[in-house]
Amino acid sequence: MVDQGRERREFERFSLTFDAEVSAEDQHGNSFTEQVVLQNISGGGVGYKTSTAEHYFQGQKVRISITLPASSASISTMQGQARVVRISDAGEGESLIGVVTSSPLRFERNHETGSDQ
Repeated sequence: MVDQGRERREFERFSLTFDAEVSAEDQHGNSFTEQVVLQNISGGGVGYKTSTAEHYFQGQKVRISITLPASSASISTMQGQARVVRISDAGEGESLIGVVTSSPLRFERNHETGSDQ
């Protein structure tokens, strides 16, 4: 018997709201990049809302860059490749896109120009 009240997940999911950039090709081969806000993250993937669900399809490969909260004069990101596994209605004209990462996300620190430090 399957417990309908519990999700079967390998990794625990955490709710958070970080800015991110997603790039991919739609089903017609057209490249797109959009700014999104993460809704949740786990050791195996992320979920984010979009108002352009028509750009996405099951199995699609995407590049994601998550902007971490800034400290002093640097901006840090976590970047990597992922695959779309879920597209669901989030209400109010938005969809929730669920992606699984192909490998651990890479951490990168970029220094802003024009800082006094």
